[in-house]
Amino acid sequence: MDKHNASLISLAIFMLVLVLSFSLMSTDIGNIEEDLLTSYVVKSSLEGDFPSLDHGSFVYIGNVNKEVTKAGEDLDYLVLFYSRKIPGLMMRYNLQDKTIEAGLPVIKSPPIDLLDNKSYKITYAFSKKGTQIVLVNCRKLISSPYTGSSNNILTGFVVNSEPNFKEIVSDAEINFYDKIIID
Repeated sequence: MDKHNASLISLAIFMLVLVLSFSLMSTDIGNIEEDLLTSYVVKSSLEGDFPSLDHGSFVYIGNVNKEVTKAGEDLDYLVLFYSRKIPGLMMRYNLQDKTIEAGLPVIKSPPIDLLDNKSYKITYAFSKKGTQIVLVNCRKLISSPYTGSSNNILTGFVVNSEPNFKEIVSDAEINFYDKIIID
């Protein structure tokens, strides 16, 4: 085989790999968009955000089951907060596997049933030079180092984009703080 034919075969293989890569990427993007279509955000959390980019806390006190019931249809995620100041930072409850997913990078809790019609205090706190933590009723559920980035991992969270969530008007008490709250 001469050099010209070898070059053409190499180019054809490269093009095939490139086309397959794009088709796989579009499948992943479709999955992210599908997650957004089955996500509802607690509306009052959209009215606030973290005062600081360096540290802060979000506190939700309410009945998650009531929020889900208000959606009135099947949903996969209840978004408790979505930060507009820190791209990609949000906290959501995954109704399928009953876990809380939050932070940067995203951390996932062990299963916890929040759909038992009780009221819960759910807290997410982070420090740019330290850790991030999720607490339920003042008890640590999960923690990890906070990096402020998603590490380019596909997580189902959209980064640098304004999601179009369906909104739920909530009776829950929701606050953002410029300090770390762990109680």
